[in-house]
Amino acid sequence: MAAKEAKPFLLRADPLVIRMAAMKAAAEESSPVSMLESRFAREAELDLCLKTLEEMVSAGGLPVENETQVTSGCLRIAESAAATSPLESNFWFLAATLATRLGDLDSAVVYLKASYEAGPNEQWIAERRALFVYALHARLDSEMERLLDQDFGLLLRTERGLDVLAARYIVDASLRERLVTIAETLAPEYQERFLDRIEDQLNQRQTFRSVPEPNRGKRDHGALLNFAALTWATACKNQCPVRY
Repeated sequence: MAAKEAKPFLLRADPLVIRMAAMKAAAEESSPVSMLESRFAREAELDLCLKTLEEMVSAGGLPVENETQVTSGCLRIAESAAATSPLESNFWFLAATLATRLGDLDSAVVYLKASYEAGPNEQWIAERRALFVYALHARLDSEMERLLDQDFGLLLRTERGLDVLAARYIVDASLRERLVTIAETLAPEYQERFLDRIEDQLNQRQTFRSVPEPNRGKRDHGALLNFAALTWATACKNQCPVRY
């Protein structure tokens, strides 16, 4: 058992081709539950697989079927880890991302809903999950839309979440109205913080032009959120790069 637990850690030092073979083999595993006893080892195995996949994509030039097989192996590892630790929201989320990569949206939705159920208020997961789900939202049902807005609402009340959403608000016009609508359901202090964060990020960009701000003592939060977007559009003239 000790040798099995140590395997994910020992494989880290192996060449890419050996790690690829191990991940492909994982796709053939029949057990729905991870054979690794410790959560630490399961996380290490999944992390190793994801890093192997990332390295393959970065290297380029490899046959597409290799990437598909390793992605399938990573998905199997994530599914097994989630089945062993069903309250680990991140395992479900990673399974969803891998299923999506393989084109299996139905399974991805099942895993996403399990992720929300297991971790509805885990900020570090919501930071990644919200934007991932938003990229798929046109293909999702009303329940997933509700859960997505739940993530956005959580992020608008946290410091790191504000940074993530303010940056996305600036570069993604399609998301602005949705974020404003959700922000308007929150207490004024959260609306104020969101606006401040947008303005801070605008000021940090070299293309930003200084534009007089309305009286801060008489803020209409919705109007000012639109003001921030207008300021950005004026400064960039649609030439600012989009970064995700």
